[in-house]
Amino acid sequence: MALPLTPSAAEGKPTHQLGQAIAQLQALRQQHAELGMLDAVIDELSRCHQSIRQIASRHLVELDAANSSLSAALQLLWQGEGGGPHDSHLAFMLEPLHAMQLNAASELNRLL
Repeated sequence: MALPLTPSAAEGKPTHQLGQAIAQLQALRQQHAELGMLDAVIDELSRCHQSIRQIASRHLVELDAANSSLSAALQLLWQGEGGGPHDSHLAFMLEPLHAMQLNAASELNRLL
């Protein structure tokens, strides 16, 4: 003979299911909150990336202009007629700077 269900026993199964549903909804809410946070992080990183690219591009333009000016100055110093040893010495000292600028421009181009 079956025992009659008491109200607490009858509510046991649906209450358990409701508790599981609430737990699942809480987990989904947590995941969505984490995804929302991740979206904000991704957006911020994207803005940083764009800023870095803009800054690097601007520096590359400035570096190219400086390289052109230095190259022209070196050419004048090396080809200068009657300038004497001071011009040659100055040109010799500026050559490493020119090479460093060219390397820096190459690295910036590689990063962009």
